[in-house]
Amino acid sequence: MFLPNERNLPVFKQGQRDQYENRMWHILAEKIMDNRRIDRERGKKQLKRHIESEAIKSQLFYCLKCKREFLENGVKTYAYDGKITAFYRAFHKCGRESVRRITEKADDEFYNLSEVVKMQRQQYRDDMLSPYQQRFRTLYGDINKDREKESQEDEEKIMQMFGTEGAGSYTPEVLKLYKRYERDSA
Repeated sequence: MFLPNERNLPVFKQGQRDQYENRMWHILAEKIMDNRRIDRERGKKQLKRHIESEAIKSQLFYCLKCKREFLENGVKTYAYDGKITAFYRAFHKCGRESVRRITEKADDEFYNLSEVVKMQRQQYRDDMLSPYQQRFRTLYGDINKDREKESQEDEEKIMQMFGTEGAGSYTPEVLKLYKRYERDSA
């Protein structure tokens, strides 16, 4: 490729040199633009021409038209749009094509629209609750009430077994006797 510089420029009269350089830079810019246009067209042709593999995998898809999830065998497909992307394609009963992305999971619409995924996320949030959060009390009630009842019942049983002298003193010997009493009475 010819690039103009001081050594390979012909001898010009005053003012012709600037015109020559401008013309050369213009030709160079046109070549670069043509190469980019050819690359874009090649990429579009490759996008339209999917390379489908024979690996078929059954999985959940989401139909945007029907707003429903469906289980279907997806065809693994590759496309080139500057980089290689892979995805599963399947068709719903309504005729609309649904896509599950393999290489770009962050852009997969299934994870944002699916009711199953939303329920799984909520289940995970519920599993990670601490006993001091409000939703924990809504789901499981106040756990301290059950513990207080159990401790009062244990204390009453110890009072029955040992009288007033064993009340409030949970020494290891007393607890062993209490456990032995529980086992024998069962």
